[in-house]
Amino acid sequence: MITVLQSALEISNSKEELLFKDDNPQLPYVCHFCDGEQVIGNRIPWHWHEMVEITYVTHGPLTFRTASGEVEIDKGDALFANANVLHTSRLSRSTRYYSHLFNTHMLSGGYDSLMEQTYFAPLLRCRDLELYKITPDSPERVRMIDHLNRTMEAMRDEPFGYEFQIREHLTKFWLGLYRETQHIWMNTLARSGQDSERMKLMLQFIYDHFPEQISLADIASAAGISTRECTRCFNRAMSRTPVRYLTEYRVQRAAQKLLQTDRPVSLVAEECGFASDSYFGKVFREMTGRTPREYRAGGRA
Repeated sequence: MITVLQSALEISNSKEELLFKDDNPQLPYVCHFCDGEQVIGNRIPWHWHEMVEITYVTHGPLTFRTASGEVEIDKGDALFANANVLHTSRLSRSTRYYSHLFNTHMLSGGYDSLMEQTYFAPLLRCRDLELYKITPDSPERVRMIDHLNRTMEAMRDEPFGYEFQIREHLTKFWLGLYRETQHIWMNTLARSGQDSERMKLMLQFIYDHFPEQISLADIASAAGISTRECTRCFNRAMSRTPVRYLTEYRVQRAAQKLLQTDRPVSLVAEECGFASDSYFGKVFREMTGRTPREYRAGGRA
């Protein structure tokens, strides 16, 4: 059965769409139909879900937006939205579309299976693959969209064994998506490996030199890259800047010294690379919720 998407999604407190309140949880797949005439304000609210979402537009236009950007699709187009991506969509009163939402384990057969690691994980973990537009401008893409329509028909009519048909057509769609997006996720995997090697060099430099007055340029130089690429690398790998990580590491080491030694707080600050006692006290309290002296007293109580 295809469900009609209401004008307002039912959203949990964490902004996660509640997909299965009235659906069969034994089949981790749903198909929604949305009629723009029924959507108040021409917008679906910001939300996310652990399932991937594939949208097919029968009448456009429809604009999907994430925190990173937006993609517009029109009649005959499809759009892949990755799992756990916060997104919203804007549509007109004439827009009509179907959304297929499913857990990829239904296709892979298990969380740690070979198929999961080979054909699904590279796409699901790819940060550069939040949205991907599929326009029917090649035989392969036409076949992909046809598999979506066959999935929709099986869900609508529910013939005997329709669950197998749904899995079959979604699997064939996914193989097409795997090939279509290979240039994106392969590049991400290569960059991830490169980032890993660079991060090892830069982190080792921080660990060896944190008591010194080191700069962003010094950290970048350890990996032979520019300061801009150094910052991008840290943001991709750790979701923080190099300077922020350095400060956090210094605070961690200072906390150890406060508990393990009787050195004066000012000396601990100096030994951990802080240029002034006041700055040390400020960042230490921001990260621990206590002053250095309170932390020492509490840890030894």
